[in-house]
Amino acid sequence: MRKLARALAQLVFGREGLSRRLERLAWVHALAQRLRVREWMNAALALRPIRRTLPNSGVVYSVETFETLAVEQTYFGHALLTNIFTGHPPETFIDLGCNSGIFPCALADAAGGRAPRGLCVDANAKQVELARKNVALNRWPDVHVFCGLVGSIKSEGGEAEFFLAPTSLGSSQVAYQETESGHPLDWKRVLVPTLQVESTWTRLFGADLRCGCLKVDIEGSEMNFLRLESSFLVRVDTILLEWHIWGTTRDEVVRFLADHNFQLDRKIEDEPRHGLLFFRNRATGWRGE
Repeated sequence: MRKLARALAQLVFGREGLSRRLERLAWVHALAQRLRVREWMNAALALRPIRRTLPNSGVVYSVETFETLAVEQTYFGHALLTNIFTGHPPETFIDLGCNSGIFPCALADAAGGRAPRGLCVDANAKQVELARKNVALNRWPDVHVFCGLVGSIKSEGGEAEFFLAPTSLGSSQVAYQETESGHPLDWKRVLVPTLQVESTWTRLFGADLRCGCLKVDIEGSEMNFLRLESSFLVRVDTILLEWHIWGTTRDEVVRFLADHNFQLDRKIEDEPRHGLLFFRNRATGWRGE
């Protein structure tokens, strides 16, 4: 069952997988929505979750949604991304747009099972629940999971609107219409608490602890977050950032981070409408592969 699920994930979500080919076709999205494909698959996984145990580290996590299959394929099925942290995995992290909490599992696996320290943040309450479950499975006392919205101009402790997409992978602060396929999304508007990363990090870990890797995947709010929390960047060693065309461009992100002493180390994915980029802080001399 587990081998079959992994093979299916590679087939559907791999770099040349079916999802990449089909996501541009509006009729496919309409048919899947009509047949409630995602709902049926998520219902089946909720009843019979797939529990993974990573052989090199003993790190465990639970796959309870169809979207988690896509997320795990990103971190464990992408050699270029996996190799970044193999030599010198960061001990501390921040995961913005954490979904079900697979990123810290990948970091812990790269570190041979060493427990990470850091923050997981998502504005989707259901995903926060799954992330907390995966943190609890590994008994990581210094990984803190929050339901909150970053990159909002509203002060911390308030609320801001957030738009839930039919899939947890597309939810955003922006109700964008520029999908790959042109098929419109049925947004659900919710209010979520706002969160400031720097003050939360300092409250939990003190003013001196550095963030080894800041992962940013917040569906179009990348530049809002970077501008609002630019003062925190001096405490960050590396940044893994996914940009989206409805919020910014690759060149804008690269220019902004260059002005804050970050060098583009590699382009992990470079599509016309989105991309995944890895940056390193020139001042800290990060020794990754």
